[in-house]
Amino acid sequence: MATDIQIVQEDVAGRSDSKIMHFSGSLDATNIQAVSDQIISLLNDSGVVNIIADFEQLKYLNSTALGNIIDYNKRVVQKGGKFILAAVNENVFEIFDIVGATSILNFQDTIDDAINSL
Repeated sequence: MATDIQIVQEDVAGRSDSKIMHFSGSLDATNIQAVSDQIISLLNDSGVVNIIADFEQLKYLNSTALGNIIDYNKRVVQKGGKFILAAVNENVFEIFDIVGATSILNFQDTIDDAINSL
């Protein structure tokens, strides 16, 4: 049974090379392919090189999703951009921390902090 994930894209004011993606719901093996398709399309077709992933409303992610997030980071960095995880709620951050991903991914406390770090 597929779990729900909603993603709303938002432009970053004054930055045509950047997008904010607001995630809500759960990110797992049942929906990660659709999310991956959306992110890869954004990177390949729109001139976007910076992505801010707003995880404030993301309630859960599994190991498959975590691996994909690390892959998105790699793709963005290869394009000369930044992949930033912003406003990550405590439960989701704990998952990143347990597997050691906090040392390889860029985390910011707020969306404003993420925008200012571009």
